[in-house]
Amino acid sequence: MAGSVSHPHQHRNPLPSPRNPIRALTKPTTTARQPKPTQLVFRPSVPASPSPKKTTLSLPAPNLASKPSLSLPSGVAKRRTANRPARALLSHALSGAVAGIDDLISDLRAARSKSGVSAQDRIVLECQCSGFSVGCAASTLGATVKFTDKAAVYLFEHDQRGRIDMTMKYMDMRQLTVTATRLQFKVRRKLEHFANEYDPARRADYLTIDFSSPADVKQFLETVRPLIRC
Repeated sequence: MAGSVSHPHQHRNPLPSPRNPIRALTKPTTTARQPKPTQLVFRPSVPASPSPKKTTLSLPAPNLASKPSLSLPSGVAKRRTANRPARALLSHALSGAVAGIDDLISDLRAARSKSGVSAQDRIVLECQCSGFSVGCAASTLGATVKFTDKAAVYLFEHDQRGRIDMTMKYMDMRQLTVTATRLQFKVRRKLEHFANEYDPARRADYLTIDFSSPADVKQFLETVRPLIRC
């Protein structure tokens, strides 16, 4: 065909169209991936918390002059408070009992100190003796013995009959002997308050008076013994 030149094997790129987008005919070149840049994230600064302050405890100085006080539990304190009236009553009762015993002892001593001697009798010797016996009856309670010019006068504590006033006349004494601290003798008749304990017919039955010291025995031998005719 005249006027037209055809170039064999020559292609033209088609024009782009909405339906035929442009496609790259060339092979895309492969590029090495670059590392992503480091991203720095800035955050608002938080103020550092202040370090805790050291707390100093100051203890009061011990008061050496004052003594520590111990407090009891409330239950114990209440019980002790409740027991106070009973303790007070018991203490009062004990005080009264002790006072009664003291009065009894005082009365006993006063009775022992009273003289069973008449105004006409003359006291030759007065001494403290530690014990007495009448036959098988014994009295270990000490008493004062008053030796007059006629008799020996003293108190005898009987375990059943109580206090017995003894007046032993010299004229009734028999078989009298004196040892280091003891006066021993018999009487020739029976005694009213010792009917079962003493019998003059029994060889083992005697009356005895125990002196408290050898000095009293010496005075008895010097002043009283010459008055006894046996």
